[in-house]
Amino acid sequence: VVSFFASQLGITIVELVVFSVLSWRSERFDFWRARPLKAVLSTTWPFARGVFAISSTAAIFSQADKVILTRLVPLEHYAGYAVAATLSAGIFNLVYPIAIAASPRITRLLQLGDGRGAADEYLFFSQLGAVLSVPVGLVIFAFAHEICSLYLHNEALAAQTAPLLRRMIVGAM
Repeated sequence: VVSFFASQLGITIVELVVFSVLSWRSERFDFWRARPLKAVLSTTWPFARGVFAISSTAAIFSQADKVILTRLVPLEHYAGYAVAATLSAGIFNLVYPIAIAASPRITRLLQLGDGRGAADEYLFFSQLGAVLSVPVGLVIFAFAHEICSLYLHNEALAAQTAPLLRRMIVGAM
């Protein structure tokens, strides 16, 4: 388990370095001559601090269950949880593009002062997300054992994972 997490950390660091170097090179930016503008920093600092706090808290909370569970349960049980979490996260992959498409439209309407139009857009996109996610979630809930069996090719692990998947899919819908 320790070697797995160590390898994940190593891969993440390599990825960070490679993408940082590629980003700097693609911008043709002279790193050594760049200086921050105090006027810009003073106006954007509160927003940046808030985004950093929210992002950090979200990252900690989204990974906390995994850290706690690896210490509390045997690896076989954690594997079932990890599979159920992966399968239930598929619901978010259906709805996420809708949220990305809706955000600029709703923001534009709010900026124009059209609160009613923004509310209508929000309702439309919420209903669209529900139309996509609820039927898929219900099918996964109804056939959790069969889906886990197909995905895992291990009947014992599928029997252990299916109840977890049912609970997690209800939360994801």
